[in-house]
Amino acid sequence: MDRKKMLIASLSIVALAVAMMAVYPAVSASQSSNWKGNQNVLPPWGNGNAETVPNGWPRWMAHGRGCFGLLEVSEAFKNKVLDIAKSDKDVQSLLNDGYSVTGVRPVVKAVVGEDGSVTMKATGAILTLSKDSARAIVKVDLENAKVTGITILTKTTITKP
Repeated sequence: MDRKKMLIASLSIVALAVAMMAVYPAVSASQSSNWKGNQNVLPPWGNGNAETVPNGWPRWMAHGRGCFGLLEVSEAFKNKVLDIAKSDKDVQSLLNDGYSVTGVRPVVKAVVGEDGSVTMKATGAILTLSKDSARAIVKVDLENAKVTGITILTKTTITKP
């Protein structure tokens, strides 16, 4: 009798698993159709999509590795980006408030010519500032020598006994 109950329980679990596998792709597709059909609308950060970061870039591109591989940034490039950023009053305020520079990533534009040749140029940069558990992401336009945006991300952790 126990063997019969075990068999019924096992078959019930398998049937439930198969039913869940059949339902999950439909739910997943309906949730992601909001942004996959329209490439101008990026998925929200924190929706469980581990492949994107806040700006919508694939995670592997967000760490300085683009489609051209890991880019090494010269000190002269870093200094140019820092000079432009420090000329902005909002960036100055963040630096005076205790933020420190933790990263400079180039924004590279690649143009494919008619003959198939590829020309690459850094048209901007992403400057990362950090303070405690906060990050400030500063977008720098190198062609116009100005800061075009600042995004401040903070994290609050509440620990309870």
